Amino acid sequence: MGATMQGKQRFSRNALKSSASVLGLAAGAVSWSGLAQAEEGERSLQTLLLPEHYQMLDDGTVVFALKTGEQMSLSEEQYVLLDGGLVLVVDELAQDAMAELPVMGSLRTQLLTEIEPVRSPDGSIVEVSSTQPLWSGEGPTPRLFEDVDLKTYEVAQSSVDDTNTVGDALATSMSVAPGAMALLGMLMTSDQPEAETPAPPAPPTPAPPSAPEFWTDDDVANSASTAITGSNGDSFVGYTAASTSATPDPLTYIGVGSTATFDMSAGGNNKFAARSSAGYNGVLSYTGGSGDDSLTFSGIYLAAGSGSATFDMSLGGDNTFVAASSAAYSSGLISYTGGSGNDSLTFGDYLAMDGATATFDMSAGGDNTFVAGSAAAVSSGAIVYKGGNGIDTLTFGSNAALTGGSIDIRLGADAAADKVTFQGSIGGSGGTVTIKNFNYNDDTIDVAAGVSAVGGEIADAGGNLTWTDSGGSHTVVFKGIGTGGTGVVATSAQLAADII
Repeated sequence: MGATMQGKQRFSRNALKSSASVLGLAAGAVSWSGLAQAEEGERSLQTLLLPEHYQMLDDGTVVFALKTGEQMSLSEEQYVLLDGGLVLVVDELAQDAMAELPVMGSLRTQLLTEIEPVRSPDGSIVEVSSTQPLWSGEGPTPRLFEDVDLKTYEVAQSSVDDTNTVGDALATSMSVAPGAMALLGMLMTSDQPEAETPAPPAPPTPAPPSAPEFWTDDDVANSASTAITGSNGDSFVGYTAASTSATPDPLTYIGVGSTATFDMSAGGNNKFAARSSAGYNGVLSYTGGSGDDSLTFSGIYLAAGSGSATFDMSLGGDNTFVAASSAAYSSGLISYTGGSGNDSLTFGDYLAMDGATATFDMSAGGDNTFVAGSAAAVSSGAIVYKGGNGIDTLTFGSNAALTGGSIDIRLGADAAADKVTFQGSIGGSGGTVTIKNFNYNDDTIDVAAGVSAVGGEIADAGGNLTWTDSGGSHTVVFKGIGTGGTGVVATSAQLAADII
């Protein structure tokens, strides 16, 4: 196959290939210090690439590198592959460019296509049967390339496929004849192979879940300091077996006058059961994991008598919490923090009664349900509920916040359809019920049958709207939605329409 470059001499690739086996390097003709003595001598030199300094792609393209790190390539029509892996550049424009560029692993030498026989001093031809080199002159036999300082270089791989950037770098790093920049176009082709982007490291393989585990009531001492840490498998505390169908065996007097800690943060779907007086006059702490946690306190007086119970469920999951009556009774403290999943909390009567405090932070989100029986936060008790951007549904039994008690509800500042239900009187006898972030466009207040609100019962003052029914047994302050308020401002008529 022939190739003609800009009117220069035509080369025959087939002829070159057929003679490749008899081509030899002229001894002593190669030297980095004397490659070009004159114009005619320079024209007689050929350009070679050593095997270890180039890479041949599947399509026949040869990729090599400059000492400055840039990559160049030769198409299949611009070279001939010789025995031993040497690449002979046959394209004259490419040869001229490579003579000017700092190409790693390239040689300029004279190739002899006419083989002269070796003769002895008497004129006869010397015949040999070995493939070793033959020397017929005087003096010691020289080694091929003994005067040439051949060095090995690593071919730099470009990390970006940007032809313009490479060209700019070459332009500033070379001092060549003006025509050299035109010759670069023969080597810097737009289809140079892209550097492979290393694949990101694979994430560590999580440990397989442990086998389910369980603790019975006999395994946990009564009224003694206790610390239990669950594995990443399912944990059953207060059960007869590690199974969802196992019979509950609730812990007795756990954390009474002592400290009981349960850390289930490693994960799994966990179940916990305890009887009366858990955390009574003591400290009870439970940390849930990212799975689903289900807690049941079947007896009265959870965290009562100045006791405290803290439940951290912030790692998520769909969690269920059930407690019987009188939780946090008489100056007790309950603190619950939900996660981004859906939480369902149910309490019996007298939650946070008699100077007690119960705080529920559900601001992480999820669709959450909260139910408190009658007489919640009565007798100077306090309940604080913080909603998130999901749907919050709250229900209070009769006599909520009676006799100096307080219920503070802070709905999420969102467009979710939150709903608060009061099944009986609200804030009677000096008690207060406040609701913040109520949005009349989406939220609803549901009151007992036979009770309704009219615009004349709603006062607009201080940026708040306050509803007091004509019977005087229902009083709710809606923070920030009155004239000048910072929330979604509503009129008395709009608020009355949402109290159903």
